[in-house]
Amino acid sequence: MCIRAAKSSEMMLRFAAAVLIAAGGMGAGAAPADPFIHEVPPASRYAYTSDVPYAPGRSVDMPLRFDIYRPNRDSGSDPVPVVVFLNGIGAPWIRKDAHYADWAKLVTTAGLAGVTFDTEDGAVEQNFEALLSTLRAYARPWNIDPSRVAVYA
Repeated sequence: MCIRAAKSSEMMLRFAAAVLIAAGGMGAGAAPADPFIHEVPPASRYAYTSDVPYAPGRSVDMPLRFDIYRPNRDSGSDPVPVVVFLNGIGAPWIRKDAHYADWAKLVTTAGLAGVTFDTEDGAVEQNFEALLSTLRAYARPWNIDPSRVAVYA
C-alpha cells in the first residue's frame, strides 16, 4: 500500500513506536514484566458516528461504511490527527469487532480520532483510498486533520 505524504509515513512510524513502547518494548519471545492493560473509555468521553457510507460496495444494496470515534473537544480547537484501523483481509464485519472498535475508542483518550471501516476482499487498497477521500470531505465538520493519518494494520 502506498502512503503518499511524508508526514503520514512519519506519523505511522511514531505511532508504531508508541505501540511498541506501550506494549513494554517486547523483543521476540520476551514477555513484558507488566502487561499493557487500559480501560476502554466510556461512551460519554468520545463522539461516535456510525455507519457512514464512503464507497459503493460490490453489491448495490451494501455500500461500504465506516465508524469514527472523536475526542470530545471544543469546536474551536485544532483539528485532531486520525488513526485508521485497517482490516487488510477484506472482511466487512471487522469494523464492529471489539478488537478494532475498542482501539478506535482508546485513541480518543490521546486526542486522536479513530476510524474502523469495511473493506472488500481484493480491493483493500482502493477501499482505503476511497476512505481517505471521504475523511477529507468530512474534515471540517468533524474537526479532523486528514493530512495527519496513521494506519494501524
